[in-house]
Amino acid sequence: MMDDAYLIISGIDPKRRYLAWKDKSGGLDHEVGPIDADVAAHIAACLDACRWRPIETAPKDGGWFLAIGRGPDNENHISVFKWNGFAERFLDHDYNEMLFPTHWRQIGPLPEVTK
Repeated sequence: MMDDAYLIISGIDPKRRYLAWKDKSGGLDHEVGPIDADVAAHIAACLDACRWRPIETAPKDGGWFLAIGRGPDNENHISVFKWNGFAERFLDHDYNEMLFPTHWRQIGPLPEVTK
């Protein structure tokens, strides 16, 4: 029954060009393919960009990225962070030193903001 379902893409096999997915219940694994090589490459790149990585691997080039970590309330917080060379640590957009990121991921291409 797919009327209220959504798909969770769980992986792609670039050699076979098959896409693996699950329904929203996390139930059955499914495969579909083969799919076009360019589409397979694009999906693989998107999946890699969305993957959470350990904070130790985050860029230290001054660029912003999305990060998750514990706050002083011991709850998970998600914020935008970047490396601060002067402080020699990752700081969020408010330069908050009370959040301790543990994982990061890229921020996708942003839309052009107009008035």
